[in-house]
Amino acid sequence: VKESRADFLAYDQKTSVSTAKPFRESLQQFGTIFEQSGKRPIFDEIVTARLRDFSEKSFSA
Repeated sequence: VKESRADFLAYDQKTSVSTAKPFRESLQQFGTIFEQSGKRPIFDEIVTARLRDFSEKSFSA
């Protein structure tokens, strides 16, 4: 579980969130991977936190 979280976060840091489309596609890819490995709740938790951070940064300006 920790390994998957670390893998996701490492990938996430390399992924630009400046454009929504590639970001959304990468989320869908990761969703599929996590679902196949039975770790979907962790994925959802991370994504929810990331989107919250992203939207706060975007709209606080």
